[in-house]
Amino acid sequence: MTDLDFRRILSTPLQQGGRNAKEKKRKLMEIRTNRIEEAIGWAKGTEERITISGSGDREVYFVNPGNKRRERLGEFDLRPVVGEDRNPPTFGGIWVELTKIPAYADFEDFRAILVLIYRNAYFVDHVTDRMGRCRYAPRGEVDECIRLLEKRMNDATEGRFELPIYGVRGLLQFLDLLSWNEDVKYHHTPDGKAVFKDRKKEDGERKKEYYSFETGRVNTMLSCIKPPYLVNKVIKDIIDDENASKKIDVKHIFDVMQSLQISRGICPAGKKELLEWFPEYFVHDC
Repeated sequence: MTDLDFRRILSTPLQQGGRNAKEKKRKLMEIRTNRIEEAIGWAKGTEERITISGSGDREVYFVNPGNKRRERLGEFDLRPVVGEDRNPPTFGGIWVELTKIPAYADFEDFRAILVLIYRNAYFVDHVTDRMGRCRYAPRGEVDECIRLLEKRMNDATEGRFELPIYGVRGLLQFLDLLSWNEDVKYHHTPDGKAVFKDRKKEDGERKKEYYSFETGRVNTMLSCIKPPYLVNKVIKDIIDDENASKKIDVKHIFDVMQSLQISRGICPAGKKELLEWFPEYFVHDC
């Protein structure tokens, strides 16, 4: 499978804005609402391990309650796990491992993985099962892309390659659960109903704090694209050009640092940036 094949198979209409923006947002909200209420139902129950997919050392599941709820910080918090039950990686840990990929693989493979993360954010590779549940389950050629990406990186590192959670597929599965849990954290009412409202809507005499539509799943996923890409771009420019030190644009790194500071730890890639960085992958729905 060539880079051209990857670009054809993973060609993705941008989900932000465009001609059908309202309809895309409505569908996305419907899926997120159903998943939020599904997860809150588990959090209210007594089941300690909720399997989402897989089995054995490839099982994808939530642990109930999550760490934040044990610390009385998150009312409906669950802990995402893939395979062995261990402390989940931090954002920083995920960014570091993603940034390392081109060091032992190919820059185009790295870009393809970031596109898969974007598709994950908007449920492009999810399916609805017989029970009406939305689950991450890449099929056909997309599934083959993921298999090939893992094989390429395992071959390049003699089997030592492993992103924070079981390679490429495991990372995508983990991010699906992590961002699911983030949606639960930000978009629920006190009695456990999903809610998407504008920030600081009037509620009688009090102002209640709600969060933007992108807060939670979308910002979590898109923040796994921008920092690794920009840092890797700087590294790649240095490696590719022996005179890069004279013209390297370190502004990319400082932009990430500033964004993280302003937005409390998130740094989502925007539509304009995605079209600039991945023009072969994204189709702009004008």
